[in-house]
Amino acid sequence: MNQTAQPDRSQSSANRRRRPKARDRFYQVLIGLNILAWLLLMVALIVFHYARPDFVTGLQRYWNIPGDTGWSAELIGVLFRITQTCLGITVIAMIMRIRRTRRKRDEYGVNLYILLTAGLAILFGLTLHFG
Repeated sequence: MNQTAQPDRSQSSANRRRRPKARDRFYQVLIGLNILAWLLLMVALIVFHYARPDFVTGLQRYWNIPGDTGWSAELIGVLFRITQTCLGITVIAMIMRIRRTRRKRDEYGVNLYILLTAGLAILFGLTLHFG
């Protein structure tokens, strides 16, 4: 019987990276893009707050206190551009992550999919309402 030495396949998923993820430049850029995209989404939500019309209560109507009942066209344009930038950064980060992750145990980056869905929903809503 020929008993040739077979390599142990149980260790095939060993970490062969030369440096830890925390010191890897590609990983740091990916994390930076991820944080920037989430910050842009937060800025978009703040801009949305100031762009929307005021809620005029019955008391305001009774006392004839004026309230803004229209959307701010200038801030809607800003909101649209911020959301587009956020989506662009998200797509770039997703492509970088897809090209980098090859192992079964690598994480999916679910937060990027959530960010993509939120950004697309905002753009879709803006386009339907103002487009």
